[in-house]
Amino acid sequence: MQIITDDRRKLEQIPVLDEDGRIEYYKIPNYTLRKEFLTATERKFLRVLINIVKKLNEDKEKNIYFQISTQVAINRIMDINNKRNSALYDEIKDKSIDYVLYDINTGNIITCIELDDNSHFTDEKRIERDKLLDKMFNGIMPVLHIKPANEYNETKILNEIKKYI
Repeated sequence: MQIITDDRRKLEQIPVLDEDGRIEYYKIPNYTLRKEFLTATERKFLRVLINIVKKLNEDKEKNIYFQISTQVAINRIMDINNKRNSALYDEIKDKSIDYVLYDINTGNIITCIELDDNSHFTDEKRIERDKLLDKMFNGIMPVLHIKPANEYNETKILNEIKKYI
């Protein structure tokens, strides 16, 4: 019996027992849970968005109750009109948008928000991805691009969002 001890693979090994209760072999699961769902930068900005949503929801004159979803797959918010062109699905199948602000009463999307960290300006794949997303969303859905900051101007972001309500 060989146990995988390769330091590059620090995955949980699950013992498989034989009929006598002894370990027969170990298996490595196909999937593991990521350590972080959101990065520290994304969590920091999400706290700001939560405060903004609270302010938006205080306005009882509008019959809108705002909610935020994070890391939303593009194929959950966009449909492909030409189903025969599988390349269109391939373009969006592995992509997500950082935050989606929507009305929980109707399900209507108000705006999408992309937090543009340094990789959005230095990583060629990320730059191409952003160009594609901007092209796809153009004229369909507003996308706010926010640069990470030590301090966010909530009022400025709130006013930007209000443009789309």
